[in-house]
Amino acid sequence: MADENLPDKQEQLKKIAEQAKKPNWILMILALVYIISPLDAIPDAFPLLGWVDDGGALIYLIYSLINMYGGRMKK
Repeated sequence: MADENLPDKQEQLKKIAEQAKKPNWILMILALVYIISPLDAIPDAFPLLGWVDDGGALIYLIYSLINMYGGRMKK
């Protein structure tokens, strides 16, 4: 008994995978705003620990930009 909906499920999985590769502009903009903003989840008054949240947002932003433009720069 073969699953008759198998091609439909494969197409759905391909669409989900393609969408996952697209950059999430909203998160990228929020990360940039968070880095610039003086409000932090962990205040910068705590040495080193206060920079961890900003660093995480910066790493996410850089990673997203590399994924978005990295392949284009090789050509």
